[in-house]
This record gives sequence, C-alpha cells and structure tokens, in this order.
Amino acid sequence: MSLTFIGPVAEQGGPAIKNALTLKYLGASDVNLINTYSTSISARLRSLASTVFCRDKRIILGVSRKGRALLWPVVELKSRFDAGLRYGLVCIGGTVAEEAAENPRLVRAMKRADVVAVETLGVKEKLVGLGISENVYHFPNFVEGLGNSCVPHASISQTGSLRCVFLSSVRDKKGVRTMVNACQKALAAGCNITLDIYGPIKTDFDRSILDRLDCNGPICYRGVVPKDKVTATLAGYDCFVFPSEYEAEGFPSVLAEAMAVGLPVIASDVCYNPEIVGADGGWIFRAGDIEELANLFAECAGNRPLLDRISDCNIKRAQRWDAAHVVTGFAEKLIEEGWEL
Repeated sequence: MSLTFIGPVAEQGGPAIKNALTLKYLGASDVNLINTYSTSISARLRSLASTVFCRDKRIILGVSRKGRALLWPVVELKSRFDAGLRYGLVCIGGTVAEEAAENPRLVRAMKRADVVAVETLGVKEKLVGLGISENVYHFPNFVEGLGNSCVPHASISQTGSLRCVFLSSVRDKKGVRTMVNACQKALAAGCNITLDIYGPIKTDFDRSILDRLDCNGPICYRGVVPKDKVTATLAGYDCFVFPSEYEAEGFPSVLAEAMAVGLPVIASDVCYNPEIVGADGGWIFRAGDIEELANLFAECAGNRPLLDRISDCNIKRAQRWDAAHVVTGFAEKLIEEGWEL
C-alpha cells in the first residue's frame, strides 16, 4: 500500500533535511512525495491541491508552523469523509503545543491522528495538558551516521586557550550578539579562550559586529561549513556554545552533532535546550545574560579535567540520536498502529 509524505524535502534547511532522512530510513516501499520546500504562492497552492486530491490511504505530514495551519485541518477533514484514511503528524519545531492552544483545529487533527511525533518530552508533556496523550510519540531530532565508529571525536586540549565554537545561523535571535559580548567580557577579565563563529549571516543581523573583529585575535567569524563537514569541523574544538534566544527553538540538530563528537555544551535555557543537553552534558545559562555566560567561559577554561568527563558522557548520550535508529523506531510505531510500509 502506497503512502503520501507531505513536507519540505531538500539538502539544506533543518526541517527539509530531517524529512529527507526520515524518508531514507522509513523503509516504505512506495512513497508519493508532496514537497512543500518552495514557499512561493504558486507552490503552496499546488501543495494544497495535491493534498486535497490525494488518494492514498496513508499520509504522513512533516511540516512546521505554516504548513500545520494550512494542511493539518485539510487532512483531518478528509479523514472524516473517508473512514479508511489514516495519517501521522511529524511535528517540526517546538511550538506545536502553543499553536494548538490557540487553534482548536490543530487539536482536532492531533486527536484523530494515529501518531503525533514530537521532538522533545517537554512538548509531549504540554500536549498531554491539552488532552492529547495516547497517540503522542517522542521522535527526537537526529543526525545521520552518529552510530558510525568513523564519527570524529574531539580531543579536549589541556593547555593553551580553550577553543570555543558556535555553528548555526548568525543572527540576534540565535544569541550571537550576546555571545560575542560575553566572550569579550571574559577576555577582558583575563580568561584564556578563543571563539570561532560559523554559519550563514542572516539579513536581520548587524554585520558590523563581525566586521569589527580581528580574525587574528581571539574571536573570529570563519564562514559557512558544508553540511558534510560539520562534525569534522566541530571535532577541532573544546566546547560548543549555543546561546539561542529564539523562543520557537525545537531540537537543533547541531546540538546532537556537537555532543556526538564529544563537545561539552554551554547553552541558553531557552525552550528545550536543558532537556537536550541534560544534567551532565554541560552548562545552562539564562538566555541573554552576558554576565552569566562570561562566567561560564571562565569556569570551562579553568576546569579541563571536568570537560574530559563531560565529553565522554556526551559521546554516549548522542548515540540515541542516530538517524537510522530514531527513524526505525518511528517506523515500528506506525506498524504497531496497523500501517504497512
């Protein structure tokens, strides 16, 4: 029996990469893809029409906020008129519970779904509070190849500067301005650290903040890393910094990649970062707090043996986020619900 998968699929962009890997490891023999990657008006209308007239009896929707608002109610309505139609929802990002609290149509769609797959246990708990519990499945974000022994591992330096790294979109809501200010404050207090910044610079970020940096100095912007070079790049550092201030943060895959190579993590307390990093994966600070982050830079630089212990813990923890392992579990859940893949 064929199934239809609806969602963005491409080689770049977090949701699109996640969906591509989901399709790769799902094990379905016959898949009809309605690719929502293009955001043009004409592409969205085609996706809507394709969803309305889809004839498959099994549908998986892997869409984020705008896609949920548009397509979830359509599929839920189709299921009311077609008793044989069954569907699963893959919730991209961390705001689905907040969206559902304001939109009863999303709640109805989730209650009729066979599976509602969410990225964090925190989201699952919030959905339980909305009366959605029996069909909610923990489907964390994942990275391909984490179960492979060829994944590079960081070697924490015991002397010299503590080599810190940030790798994500360069923008204020990712906390980059806060991070630079905190690093400068730590350096001014005598902290022996360096900070390299990687990622595409978005239009909402003040480029002059980076232009004022001396790349022969301790803080440097080093451009964009190709997707297949991320883990190798991260493995050359001692500590990963993720200071996000983005209130819609879900499960950023770069956290899994950083922990997989053994990097201790300094992350903000925004959204579900504390759940992902865990009690023994690094340090959590108040989002936007320059003083607290500066103090954590100093604490890490002064405690290299602790970083080694955290590194070992993170390598083991990250194995659970290997793409093949996570998606296979999702496929088994669908089969339990009576799906044929």
